Amino acid sequence: MERKESIDKHKDTEIQYQDIVQVFRHQVFERLLDEGRRKGDVNGNCCRRTCEKVWSKFSETHQKSPSHKNNNVQNCSHRRRTRAAVRKDGGSTVTERERGDGLRKRVATLLLALFLRIVKIWVCLVFVLTALYCLIVLHKPTELFLTRYSQDVIYPMMRFLRLISLPYVKSNPSSTKIYGDPCLIRNPFFAVYVDCWPCESSKSIIDLTGFSNFSAVFQGTANPFIVKDAFNKDVGFEDIRAISYEDDEFSKQLFVASEISDYARFKSVFERDPASALSKETLHASWEINRASSVRMLRKYFPKPYFVPNSSEVSMQHFLFVDQILSPTYTLPVTEFANVFLTQASGTRHIILFPADTCKMLCKPLSVLLHPKDVLFYSWLFWRPKSRPVDSHNLDSNLSITYMGSFY
Repeated sequence: MERKESIDKHKDTEIQYQDIVQVFRHQVFERLLDEGRRKGDVNGNCCRRTCEKVWSKFSETHQKSPSHKNNNVQNCSHRRRTRAAVRKDGGSTVTERERGDGLRKRVATLLLALFLRIVKIWVCLVFVLTALYCLIVLHKPTELFLTRYSQDVIYPMMRFLRLISLPYVKSNPSSTKIYGDPCLIRNPFFAVYVDCWPCESSKSIIDLTGFSNFSAVFQGTANPFIVKDAFNKDVGFEDIRAISYEDDEFSKQLFVASEISDYARFKSVFERDPASALSKETLHASWEINRASSVRMLRKYFPKPYFVPNSSEVSMQHFLFVDQILSPTYTLPVTEFANVFLTQASGTRHIILFPADTCKMLCKPLSVLLHPKDVLFYSWLFWRPKSRPVDSHNLDSNLSITYMGSFY
């Protein structure tokens, strides 16, 4: 009982002693700080140095006191018991987890700082380039100065870039189609405004076989129609092979959408073993022809339809599609001119004309089954066609070959 009272008395004494120390330290520091301010020491540097000296002397005296020694012994024993309890309860695992969390936070902070730095560099670069562009465009003397000294460098630089790109073009010939593409990135929010009355009055695709007054009566309406006497040639897969033999540019403009995705492999099979090339029932191959030599070669097999007026201009851009019986549905491309003719050389395809975005509320889709030697006319200002395989009961075993052109 007496031992317990002595321990409690010792604890009370220690607490009072610690309070006295804190109060003494605060009063000494405040007194020295006021004295330093009166002497002109605004930042209190002299006060801090004096306080540190006084406190070090006080600490030396305090460490020699018996109560401080007993307190150190009690603190050491308490720390030992705490460490043992942490080890017993799995405290090492918690420490490793906290260490991992800290590492992840540091890595995330570094990555965020790196990202912000990259964004800052890009923003500065865009700002500088925009300022230079505005300076060149809006300031006429600067534009004339740069034009004068850059003319002699443009051709060698472009030639150097062309020589660098030759290995890639030779290994990927189909990439040359980008060169002839008039629009690399299309704006989905842009639409040509048209009056939709022509397609609004169209209920079906009419047959105008033998119609001779097209330019005077029917050309301005842009209603789709079909004729069966505008194409009288027999064109098959062997004819396309012959074109590829005669014109190297024709083979370079090939695009294949099938399981045979390698251009070199398809070309070798296409020229040596056509049966293997056509073994895939889902085969879809297309050519975008915009070279004069290839167009002249194709005109021998696909002449201009008779309903195209002599006064109009036929586009240099043409398309050729080869589809197997189960070729997937695809959207026909937008041609250079709005008036389009679609010639079915062989096989059968189901063409669906969907109204353009500006006419969806007023016009209804139309469809037609193109048989061999049929020619379809439409205008992409009002219609956006899709080509799909025929139904199973109308399935044609022949390969489908479709030729596409446009005129003004």
